[in-house]
Amino acid sequence: MNELAKAVAQFRVLRHNTGGKLRDTMRTILLVAAGALFLTAPVPAEELTWFGNAGGGSASLVYGTPDSDYALLSFSCESGNSRLSFAYEFEPLNKENPLEVILQVGDTQVSIPTKAEHLEAMDVHLLIGETTLDYQLSSLLTSTGTLHVFVEDGSAEYPLEGAAEAAKDLLATCKP
Repeated sequence: MNELAKAVAQFRVLRHNTGGKLRDTMRTILLVAAGALFLTAPVPAEELTWFGNAGGGSASLVYGTPDSDYALLSFSCESGNSRLSFAYEFEPLNKENPLEVILQVGDTQVSIPTKAEHLEAMDVHLLIGETTLDYQLSSLLTSTGTLHVFVEDGSAEYPLEGAAEAAKDLLATCKP
């Protein structure tokens, strides 16, 4: 079980034990899980791939290296909930204000509000946000071609080869 799946399982136990007072607890768990995912050194692009995980009432879609805890992009949710947690490894120029991450494939575009987080112990910069798994995001994640990610004045491109297959568990679990 990867670190993200472990963190989601811990979150579900804490949600039950805290009687719903989870905002701070959820943020802490998300940061720990995201930090674990992004802990390893950068990986050559040819080793990055789309992969999905499901189990314990949660699912995730990750662009990274399987079995290494390295993830460049990740989406995760709990069963039956269309709210997705989103994390993207990126060091923004503007670390104080909320940032918009725009995901685009062809004419399909999804905007995700994020906040910059710096995990000092691991020296990892992340943009963390939440979005809804709707028809538009589902279409984007199951598209072919290239995913364009825009943040501030920068952009990056990631191949979507294998993303549709890897997204199946996320789409089935999160019910868009």
